[in-house]
Amino acid sequence: MSSDMLEYLALDLQDLATIKPAVEFFKSREPKLDVLWNNAGVSLPPPGSVSKQGHELQLATNCLGPFLLTQLLLPCLHAAAQGGEHDPPRLVWTSSLMVDMSAPKGGIKLEDVISPSTDQTRNYVASKTGNWFLASELARNSGASGIISVTQNPGQLKTNLLRHASSFMRIASSPLLHDAKLGAYTGLWAGLSPELTEKENGSYIIPWGRLHPSPRKDLLQAMRPKQEDGTGHAQDFQVWCMQQVADFR
Repeated sequence: MSSDMLEYLALDLQDLATIKPAVEFFKSREPKLDVLWNNAGVSLPPPGSVSKQGHELQLATNCLGPFLLTQLLLPCLHAAAQGGEHDPPRLVWTSSLMVDMSAPKGGIKLEDVISPSTDQTRNYVASKTGNWFLASELARNSGASGIISVTQNPGQLKTNLLRHASSFMRIASSPLLHDAKLGAYTGLWAGLSPELTEKENGSYIIPWGRLHPSPRKDLLQAMRPKQEDGTGHAQDFQVWCMQQVADFR
């Protein structure tokens, strides 16, 4: 694609079958990819909402879809890393302040995703914790190849993300929300800032573009494998995600 042209890639993150065709379309036009922002997501859909493949909708849209998209685009990111013409390619995953505030101690466990709660807020927190877990695992597994993988909390923003939330939640949260363009600053810093280097691989970015000064220690432990004195929860979650998307690679 030329530098002054945008092209639309048709895919639906809650339908895994749509993702590979979109990636093949991209690869037919571009051999390399410098930055992938996994930014799309859903929050608090009606209870019982599921994806095309039957997974809890937030987990599917926020984790499984972006995970499959990322896995299929890794060769293009690797090609950008090997070219050495620009800064290392980056993967930016999108988490939430809710992870700091509400994630259970140690983050999500497999039982939280295999048997989702009837509480949609709890499921949302699980999916956003999962985003950080996936970012961390990709940093651990692909960092040596020159790819930087981070996650961001874009900020509390005035968007339609809470369209399914209760009227009380929308009214109560309204004074705390910021202009949506500020969230773009967070994502742009995570994807493009020269201040973010390979030594920060796996980091968590907070508004409006800076490293998290004090991530929760229990979540950091969850992102270390058992052989490194961690709990291995992030590793377990990525393996589970790999199993769920295997038929669509």
